[in-house]
This record gives sequence, structure tokens and C-alpha cells, in this order.
Amino acid sequence: MDDRLSEVVGQVTRGWMRWGREAARSLGLSMPQLFLLRGLGETGPVPATRWAEMIGSSPSTTTSLLDGLEEAGLLQRTHDAVDRRQVLISLTAKGRKMTEQLHTSTCARWREVCAGISRDDLESARGTLKTIADRMGNPEEGHAPLRAARAPRRSKA
Repeated sequence: MDDRLSEVVGQVTRGWMRWGREAARSLGLSMPQLFLLRGLGETGPVPATRWAEMIGSSPSTTTSLLDGLEEAGLLQRTHDAVDRRQVLISLTAKGRKMTEQLHTSTCARWREVCAGISRDDLESARGTLKTIADRMGNPEEGHAPLRAARAPRRSKA
């Protein structure tokens, strides 16, 4: 297979990131803060340590990120009722409202982009991309990535 699919996926990814930067800037957030808010909007309350693991961030970087969002009134920290050592992070009402607005505006942009593309073509693209995503692995959903193929060993002549 040639690199055409990879190139197109890269273009879509760059476009998606551009949208994210625009959204973050308009809300006075950094991209990591926007990413965290969107993630919490999807997952609900999660241990802060688990969030740091999911994004591959150090505890100190995560703490700084959480501090800024908490100061802005977008998330709150609470102790787990079962394990008081565990700190849970969750969205506040203000944070939920912001993530709902982000979702609404993102959906509107997708509808504009997809206008004129047939339902069958969109469903085919969705199915193909879902298969690719599953094969790449999604640790949050318990999927392990496929291992990279090893290059064949060269024989010594």
C-alpha cells in the first residue's frame, strides 16, 4: 500500500488540531487543558493519577494543569469515598457547560465539512477508520496496539 491514506489521515489530524487550537484560544485555555476537559466530559470523574497515566504526563505537570482548571472553576478535586488517598477530578457545572458548548460547536463544524458527502461514503469512512483505530490500540478501552513488524535480518555474506 502506498502512503496516500497516511497522508490524508495526517491532513485530517492537522485540521482537527487546528480546530482544537482555535477552540482553546477562544476559551483562554491551553491545548492540554482543552484535552483534559474534553476527556473528563467523556469519562466522568477519574482519579488524577489515572489521568496522568492516560496522557503520559508527570504528576507535577498534571498537578499544574489541574490547578489552573480548578482556579478557573472548570473542575473540582474530591477524595474518593472508598480510598481517601485517591483524589478524583471531575467537571464542575461551569466545566460541563463549556464541554457541552465545545461538543455542539464541533458537531456543527463536522456537519459543514461533511455536507454533500453521501451517508454511505461517511459510514464507509467511519467503519474503515474505526478498524484502523482498533488495530492501532486504544489503552483506555483495553485494546493493545498491534506490534510493529520487525525488519528482516540481513544475512551475513
